[in-house]
Amino acid sequence: MHGSSKSRTEAVPHDPEKPPSRMEAYRSPITAGINLFSGAVGGGFAVLLCQPLDTIKVKMQTYPQLYSGAYNCGVLTWKRQGIRGLYAGTVPSLTANILENASLFMFYGFCQKVVQSVLNVPRAEDLTTFHNACAGGGAAFFTSFFLCPTEL
Repeated sequence: MHGSSKSRTEAVPHDPEKPPSRMEAYRSPITAGINLFSGAVGGGFAVLLCQPLDTIKVKMQTYPQLYSGAYNCGVLTWKRQGIRGLYAGTVPSLTANILENASLFMFYGFCQKVVQSVLNVPRAEDLTTFHNACAGGGAAFFTSFFLCPTEL
């Protein structure tokens, strides 16, 4: 490709001494996609790793007289139903967790950019804990719109 035109998805270079303009701060579809994908993968693995423990917890709460403890519940479930017994009910949890974590990661990156822009902070690394907490609160606010239908 020749010429000096840049595609919309390329990073916009800026002077490190000068904070990026408000438009530069929001223009990062690749970063948003990476954050979205990272959150989805993390949310998926969290469910896949923790679902057997959640299943054991629910079985022990529902049928306390059948099990002497968590280990006993896990062993009996494995013997009776195999891996399917430990992963019962995974699809709804997987769907909700992937949606929640993907949107949280994406909106957190976006909200960090908004906080940076409002405060004229050139890099996310320069934000204080309070500023990052504000970005996290904003991410949770936006995520609640995606998560509420799955919780009902």
